[in-house]
This record gives sequence, C-alpha cells and structure tokens, in this order.
Amino acid sequence: MDHCWQSYDAWIAYFDLLGFKAMLRTLPISILRQKVDEIVEDLHAEAKEFEKNIECLFYADTFVFYSKSEATKDYPGLLHVATHFMEKCIYKGIALRGAISFGEIAVGNDKRILIGSAFLDSHQYGEDQDWLGLILTPTASNRLKVAKLDPARHGFVYGQIPRKGGTKSNDEVYAYSFCRGVSNFPCPLLHKLEEMRLLSPEDIKHKYENAIGFIEKHWRMSSPDLST
Repeated sequence: MDHCWQSYDAWIAYFDLLGFKAMLRTLPISILRQKVDEIVEDLHAEAKEFEKNIECLFYADTFVFYSKSEATKDYPGLLHVATHFMEKCIYKGIALRGAISFGEIAVGNDKRILIGSAFLDSHQYGEDQDWLGLILTPTASNRLKVAKLDPARHGFVYGQIPRKGGTKSNDEVYAYSFCRGVSNFPCPLLHKLEEMRLLSPEDIKHKYENAIGFIEKHWRMSSPDLST
C-alpha cells in the first residue's frame, strides 16, 4: 500500500445522502446497490471529460469530489460534476445536500483517505443545511471573487438559506438555484421533489418544502411573446 500523502489547496464538493440509514433498514441491499451503481455509472460517463482534473471518493452515504490542483480552471469541472450528481440523485428519488469549498486537503493511502480544512468546511456547511440543496461556502465564493468570477453567473444566488439552527443571513454563502438562464418551462425537478415530499416522514417534509420554495422563487421563466 502506498502511504504517500499529497497536500495542496483544492476545490471540494461534499454530499450527504439523506435517509440512507432508513433505506438500509427497509430496502434489500440489491436494490441499494443497483441505485448506487446507476448513479456512479452515469457520473463516470458524464464526467469523463473532466477525469484528468477531478477525483472522487465514495463511502456509505458520503460522496466527495475534489480537484487535482488549486487552479481556478478546475472549478468548472468540479461544478459540472457536482450539479449533475445533485440533479441525477433527485431524479432517482435520492435526497441529498451538498457544499462546495476551497482550501487545503491531504490525500493518501492510494487516495482512499482525504482530510483537511476544505473537507471539514464543506462537511460542516453541508450538514447544517435544512433542505435538499447545494451551496458555495465562503471559502469557495471568496476564492471565485478573487479570480473575478461571479457565482451568480454559474447558477448560484445569494440569500437566506434554511439551516438547522433556523434560517440565517449568510456571509458569502450562495445556493444553487438549478437554473442557469431563462427557461420556457418550470423546473423539471419540482414534480419529483413533490413526489418525494409526499412519501417522506412528517418530521422531514419541511426539507422538501424549503427546497421547492427556493427553486420556485429563483427559477426564471421567459415571458410570453404577446406581440403575435
């Protein structure tokens, strides 16, 4: 086993699958394996063009994607993989929340272990969300601004994000709106989110309601052309 460690600053996306323990208790392991296999296979196909710049690490209900360098040019690849993963999981009825951070990481033991301040940052912000969503933590949004990149140009919006301690005003925290332009139709994820909400236990329905309300608020629809 190669115990060599590599330390550097990186972009990192942390995801936590919600209700995974309940699924382990109620679903056959073969069904769970199939769900995870389908997501991972689709992800590998979707992210193939970014495989030179992005690594991934999966364990139980945790999925982590991280860049191979601190370069800003690696951010678009990580963002593409993270948003695609988020949307694909929801389409398959898997609830999750995630956070993208920037900072120091250390990878070792044949890339099977990852530690560092960036991982801790993404984990803490990710676990604190009270909805299904993806956010940019201050370390990521500030790094983008240093590079003169506006998170709003990448589908993120600044505002109050539901947190477990209550909705808070967030310092430099941006949330993914699932919308990267003007659309002619409502967000296709809304129907699935509502279906998941109806099937969820009463004590977590608010997580889906928070996500649905946020998407509806920030989804941009084109105005009908009334001139014809």
